Amino acid sequence: MNDIAFNNDGTRLIDDGGDGTAEVLSTTDLSTIEEFTVGSDPLGVAVADDGTIAVGQGGYMSNVQLFKPGSSTPFKTLDLNKTGYGYNHASVALLAFEPGSERVVALAYSASDQWYSVQMLNDERVKEPTTVTLKAAPSPVLSTGILSISGTVTATENGAAVPVEGVTVKITRQDPVHGTMLKGYVTTGAGGTFQSNDSVAMTGTITYTASIPVDTVHAAASATTTVRAITNTTLTLDHNNAAYAYGATVTFTAHLGKTATNRTVEIWADPDGSDQGNRLLRSAAVDARGNLTASLKLSRDTVVSAVFAGDEETQPITAKSRVLTYASATMALSRQYQTKSAVAYFHKATNPYLTTTINPYPKRKQYLTVDYYSGGSWHRVKSGYYTLNSAGKSYVTFTSARKLNVKYRVRAAYVTGSSGDSANLTTYSAYKYFIFTK
Repeated sequence: MNDIAFNNDGTRLIDDGGDGTAEVLSTTDLSTIEEFTVGSDPLGVAVADDGTIAVGQGGYMSNVQLFKPGSSTPFKTLDLNKTGYGYNHASVALLAFEPGSERVVALAYSASDQWYSVQMLNDERVKEPTTVTLKAAPSPVLSTGILSISGTVTATENGAAVPVEGVTVKITRQDPVHGTMLKGYVTTGAGGTFQSNDSVAMTGTITYTASIPVDTVHAAASATTTVRAITNTTLTLDHNNAAYAYGATVTFTAHLGKTATNRTVEIWADPDGSDQGNRLLRSAAVDARGNLTASLKLSRDTVVSAVFAGDEETQPITAKSRVLTYASATMALSRQYQTKSAVAYFHKATNPYLTTTINPYPKRKQYLTVDYYSGGSWHRVKSGYYTLNSAGKSYVTFTSARKLNVKYRVRAAYVTGSSGDSANLTTYSAYKYFIFTK
């Protein structure tokens, strides 16, 4: 035994037992209450006002270990300033805590170099290294919104991060409108977490700081985070749900409301189907009235989007219009021997050749109908769906039974959903009329 120390109320005696352990004894009967394994011969013990126990080590380790009351595992190891090269260099001779403080005073010596030194292991080295994390959400946030300020407090014990519960966290806010202000105090709960809410009430950058003060165990620590407060604007785009003929050129107008600095709007077109991608029609600053126009030639139903990317004080926004487009459908007859007054004439033995053209789309079909006129009304001869080729063409030979000197009509159609897709509105070609003769 090299050293002893009493706790504040004199009920405990701590000694450096000299056999690799230090002991806490009852002063009533000297019975052992606790033992600390320090790894080498303990040299010097001391007790702080809050009950923290310091045990010095001799030999090659040459450090001071700190134990919390009731714990046999050190929460902090303080290295001495080592000089010399002998096995016992810079060993602990005596230890003491500065009254009312966590600072440790160590009397160290070097057997090989024959010197003594008084070393002050300062307050910050005694404290457990502490880390504060902080975040503010959502980010960015609307100027009329509420922010959630949250974070964690952890301390490093024996190389591992341990949540710190029950400590007071100070939260401050700094912004261009209000300056720096105290937002309040919160206490960490389970897992070392804390949370608070704050009303935004401005636009611009807000900086939050969360901090904890130094205490008898933990070092002071803080963290900051920034969030951008923004406001809404308006963005409109015309022609929503309007229907146009195939090939029509339509001019779209986007209108942007008030913003801070950015006045650029993009107008995009995304035709139905996976074979054509979204493409940029125009990107430019709106005019003095907040308008930007772009023109598009329509071939199928298309979603047109106006996009404002936002700026430092304005929320991004997108406006969409879906414009509907009729298909292009035509019917042509061939093999007739003459055409008179828009009626084609075929010999009875000739099979009319029916050519349909509809704007192409993958796996698209036409709906073909053939009727004849009798008794004051039209009667169906045949109907059905026929596949169009990649150029939008379909060729059908009329081979059905035919009546002489009776008027027939034929028509092709694209039918939304039934023709294999829904990229256009239902569209019918004009009727073509024909008559069979001898």
